[in-house]
Amino acid sequence: MNFDFSKFKEAGLEDGSIVAERVFRNNEICCEYNFPNMYTWGGIYKTSWNLFNDHLYIYLPVDDELLLPPERDVTTEELLHVSDVMIQNGSEGAISQVAKEYLEAHPELLNHFTAEAYQEDFGEYIYSVEKLYTLSGSKLAKKKNLFSQFKKLYPNYECRMLDDAVAADCRRLSLEWISDKEKDGKLEFESVALDRTFAHYRELGLEGIAIYIEGKIAAYAIFSRQTADCYNVCFEKASHEYKGSSQAINWETAAYLKDKCKIVNREQDLGVEGLRHAKRSYAPEYLLTNYILKRKK
Repeated sequence: MNFDFSKFKEAGLEDGSIVAERVFRNNEICCEYNFPNMYTWGGIYKTSWNLFNDHLYIYLPVDDELLLPPERDVTTEELLHVSDVMIQNGSEGAISQVAKEYLEAHPELLNHFTAEAYQEDFGEYIYSVEKLYTLSGSKLAKKKNLFSQFKKLYPNYECRMLDDAVAADCRRLSLEWISDKEKDGKLEFESVALDRTFAHYRELGLEGIAIYIEGKIAAYAIFSRQTADCYNVCFEKASHEYKGSSQAINWETAAYLKDKCKIVNREQDLGVEGLRHAKRSYAPEYLLTNYILKRKK
């Protein structure tokens, strides 16, 4: 049986159960496999998927990368065959998001590929939900203090779960947040992804929470279950109008998730200095970094 390049299908809402079930079953926590991400950013990146030998292949056309299937029983021979077919169809045949453990278990791959570690910009921040909730320890003392100040400043703040009305408010806050930033292509892409997110949050199985102060939205977080132990935070925004709102939404998210999962993936910082500082300041358990395999010439 040969890999059929023509069967790649751009991710649609109807594909969610197929993709998400395989990712869940194989305990894959990398955010690139998160179906809501695949769909919401797919309007820009045209992320596609294909099944071969009961393995899920996800293709990122913009980066020309094929994700290693979440089913880790895939063989070296199969990967070589799939890579060959990709090359025949004009691709470089690269395989991305290859975990160190998989590479160590299949050293023969290095006869055909070079392995390059992803840059730190693309590492994914993995946190303990319990630690984000308790904010215990010296590393999180400042966060705990800022959240305490927020509660004193806004003792009557309320949390609302994601519904149509909250989704509309989240979209409005996002537009305000984006308008405050210097215009660039990335923000335009994010705007497209946010449109898809809030238009189809129910079909995507997204969950979310928003903080309101005197009836006005101050912050929100949108997330989805990825595995039995892991949720992925897809979007998080906080208004600069309310001091401590970013710490508050982080804590409220942890409070909501503490009985649902053990870890949360808050995705990459993409080299944005402010975002990197914010993510590191919450003392992640580790930075998830994988390898990309590129075919030798």
